[in-house]
Amino acid sequence: MIGDLSVDILTLQEIMPKQRATGWARVNAEMMMFLAYALGSAGHTRQSHHWWSSARRVAAAAGDDMVALVASFEAILGLYEPRPLPLILARVDSALKASRGMPCHATTKALGARAHALALMGDRQGSFEALDEQARVYKLLPGSITDDEVSVWGWPVQRLLHTRSLVYTLADHPAAGQAQQDSIAAYAPGRSRHAARQSAQVHLHVATSAVRSGDVSEGLAYARRTLELLGTDDVTSFVLHAASTVVAVVPQNELRAHLPAVIEYREKLALPRGS
Repeated sequence: MIGDLSVDILTLQEIMPKQRATGWARVNAEMMMFLAYALGSAGHTRQSHHWWSSARRVAAAAGDDMVALVASFEAILGLYEPRPLPLILARVDSALKASRGMPCHATTKALGARAHALALMGDRQGSFEALDEQARVYKLLPGSITDDEVSVWGWPVQRLLHTRSLVYTLADHPAAGQAQQDSIAAYAPGRSRHAARQSAQVHLHVATSAVRSGDVSEGLAYARRTLELLGTDDVTSFVLHAASTVVAVVPQNELRAHLPAVIEYREKLALPRGS
């Protein structure tokens, strides 16, 4: 995909009129955004940052809604690279300023990024407030967005529940278990590969909570089973991030007793994809 997008962007820029209309700028910004996202997802962070910068610059000529979209996508991916949390929050602020808080894909995505970043920073109250605001905005989204479970432009209920499961897990919220089960239940049987990867991440939230509570052996075993059922070809950078969180929360007083299992799990995560 990275190679195809690179060629397509070059071709687009060759045929664009010298006096670039807003429509051309929008297509250019979208394609640059997708290339930046693909590069970052594949682990090419340096190249990704270059294309995010280009996408932001082009988006500025395409309208505020495109500025908001690019900033919100960058904020989400930046959480998984990971990039500095103040930078993530700056992108969130840019997205919400450009969208003016109106109910749209970018606003909902940006609020999720804010909740995630604040949870990582230990600001539980701010994180939960961002989640509540996200839920409020979600109810105002048009059906064309909430009913779209396939394209990148959709924001169905599965994403809302997934975000709450993630943030509650990171913050060790008392209702994390219920949020996890609600999210898992939202992914229907016979789901697509994309939905299967999303569901696997939530199962890894379950494993994270188990490990944090002191049930290290069962939590690591649950995480391993989740990854094995998913298959190595579908272990994306997002899945790996969730899988890494499982072992990162092993309590210090449990680490020595479970060190061999921890080492084995970490070695499994280090295997190249397809191994």
